Amino acid sequence: MSTILLVEDNPHIMKINAEALTMYGYEILQAATARECRQALRWHPVDLVVLDIMLPDGDGVELCRELKEQYHVPILFLSALGESRDVVEGLRAGGDDYLAKPYDLGVLAARIEAMGAKATACASVQDGVDRAIQAEGPHGVACALGSLYMSGEVRSCFGKN
Repeated sequence: MSTILLVEDNPHIMKINAEALTMYGYEILQAATARECRQALRWHPVDLVVLDIMLPDGDGVELCRELKEQYHVPILFLSALGESRDVVEGLRAGGDDYLAKPYDLGVLAARIEAMGAKATACASVQDGVDRAIQAEGPHGVACALGSLYMSGEVRSCFGKN
C-alpha cells in the first residue's frame, strides 16, 4: 500500500480527498500547514505528497522547492490557482504534476496512480545503477536514458539486454 501525505488547509477538501483516496487503497497522512507537512515527513516515509499552494503559514511552491532538496518524493500540486503561469511555476519548482481545483476525484486518483508507476520505474533504474556500481565500482558504470554501460557493454536498465 502506498502512503500519501495530503497537505491541504481546507478541512472539507481534506476530508473528501482522504476518504476517496483511502477507498482507492492508499494510506493517508494529513497536514493542514507547511509546518505540519515538514513534521510528518520527518517521522513518516511517504510515496507521494499532494500539496496545496496557498497554505496559511507559507507558499506551497516554496515548500515544494524545500522538500525536493531534502526528499526524493514525487509532488502533485492541487491548487485553486489554475492559470498557465501558476502551473508552469509549480512544475518548474519541482512539482511532478499539477491539478487545478475543481477536479474530478477519479482524475486525481488516476494521476496519483500514474505517478506511482513512474516512481516505481525510476526506483528500478536506480536499483540497477546501485547494483552495477557495487559490482563494477563507480568508474566502471555510466547510465543514460535507460541504458547502462558496464564493462564495455550496453545493458538496459529495465531488465532486458
